[in-house]
Amino acid sequence: MAKKKYDISAIREQLDNTTPEQRLDEYKQELTELSDKVASQVMEIRSLLDDIESVKGELHYMHRDLRRTLIQEEHIYSALNAAIGNSAEIVDGIHRAITKVEQDTVIKATITTEDLSKVQSISDTLIRTEQHLLEEHRREIAKRLENTSQGIWLSNFWFSTLLIVYAVCLLVTLLWGWLR
Repeated sequence: MAKKKYDISAIREQLDNTTPEQRLDEYKQELTELSDKVASQVMEIRSLLDDIESVKGELHYMHRDLRRTLIQEEHIYSALNAAIGNSAEIVDGIHRAITKVEQDTVIKATITTEDLSKVQSISDTLIRTEQHLLEEHRREIAKRLENTSQGIWLSNFWFSTLLIVYAVCLLVTLLWGWLR
């Protein structure tokens, strides 16, 4: 707090113009005002101290809860690490079992000329059927193209969809150009 500087000439003039009773009344009034200010500040400080104590208590509970949470997280971390170790052992065991079964399993298969001729016959039939279906499909596509003129054919749905996409793109471009 800075020291208050007093104007000596103003003080002398005030002493000459007022009586001691008047000065005493003024000092009492100033003292009462200062006392009231100090009392209200003390009340505010007490209120702030109560608030600080309340917040301090809440922080204490939060700190305790955080410590408990940290301990729980450490337990969970340990349990997860143990589970990771166990799962790695399980995967290794499964891998070893599969590898052993693969190594120990012998599959005996024989194919006779009769089986080969059956496979060849079925393959030839399948190829002929596929060629026939492909030729029918080619004729049907050619017929559709002749009926719908030359060029690309779009159904009503795809034409509408394409038109909407173009319209939206045009609108976005115009808005971008206008706002820019």
